[in-house]
Amino acid sequence: MDLKRIGILKYGISEIRIDRSWGIVAVFSTLTLATGVFPYYYKHLPRLAYWWMGGAATVGLFFSVLFHELSHLFIGHFSTVLIANSRLYLFGGIAESESESLSLRDEIAFSLAGPAANFILFLLFHMFLIMGKESAAPLEVLGVLDFLSMVNITIAVFNLLPAYPLDGGRVVKKILRMYNYPSRKASSISSKMGSVFGLLLILIGIMLMVRGVFIGGIWWILIGSFLQSAALYSHKKFKIRESLEGEMVSRVMTENPVIISPSLSITRFVHDYLYRYHFKLFPVVANGGRLLGGLNAAAVFKIPKEEWDCYTIAQLLNDQAFPQNYVLEETETIKVFAEMYRTGQSRMIVVDGSGMLVGIVVLKDILSFLSGRLLLR
Repeated sequence: MDLKRIGILKYGISEIRIDRSWGIVAVFSTLTLATGVFPYYYKHLPRLAYWWMGGAATVGLFFSVLFHELSHLFIGHFSTVLIANSRLYLFGGIAESESESLSLRDEIAFSLAGPAANFILFLLFHMFLIMGKESAAPLEVLGVLDFLSMVNITIAVFNLLPAYPLDGGRVVKKILRMYNYPSRKASSISSKMGSVFGLLLILIGIMLMVRGVFIGGIWWILIGSFLQSAALYSHKKFKIRESLEGEMVSRVMTENPVIISPSLSITRFVHDYLYRYHFKLFPVVANGGRLLGGLNAAAVFKIPKEEWDCYTIAQLLNDQAFPQNYVLEETETIKVFAEMYRTGQSRMIVVDGSGMLVGIVVLKDILSFLSGRLLLR
């Protein structure tokens, strides 16, 4: 399991994952709301009520951010945007694999979907707040509704800032490309704008802390740090895509890889191959050269050691897992790299159009190739 990201929801081929920073955000949000914000605005309530309000507001914040990202995926599903994964942060998500070839109309529709969703939530929560006041709802409920209405309009406005990778920054980058700015320069300008905005928010946070607004200052610093790191991450991702763009996987694969026979016993496989090569994935090839699948070495250790002589490699092959372990030789390396990043695989079998084995691609080799290309730029 990737400890930095936990998958929570799939939509088509896309998956939304929570960044582990959300654990810190949840604790800090509940703490600051329960001990600072709600006691200041809603006095004389029981202490337990403030903690209930803080917890409920934090859960609402999380689902507001999730709804923001789902709106992007929903619009992307009906356009040319391709998002493999999205990592969920404090005020939105960052796509880990996406299409660059969008029209301005598609880019605007895709980018504005998230802020529009939060604006809709703002109207809903504000409407519920008005209805609650008219029906004399408990003050605790009114406080949470008021907070969620304000936080949603804040998320909407924040994401409209012209700072990449925020939604407004995506539109700015697309406009720069339309005015014939090279991709590298457009990405650099938009990412630097994100870094500048992030630094500005951090400075505001420091000023607030100097003036005694400690909790508010920390929030500004957290948001600014998020924006700066997100801008850096997105620019690095662009440079990786640019370096690998147009390069086929056949360029970085290893030809004539180590193969195993389906009739091999587990005992012989472990002693003659696994202990010798220490690979995680072995192509399984029949006598006629036909590729049967890929054996994940971890599958061996699901069988008790005393039964290894009773099983052959053919019995271990998992037909359902096979399509995830191979790639066509004409596939672009950037797509293979993104798939490895998404699934956590470090080796993939390379086949030709007829399904015959032509090689194996290893993450280490892609990274070495990428390192060389980046040094030359």
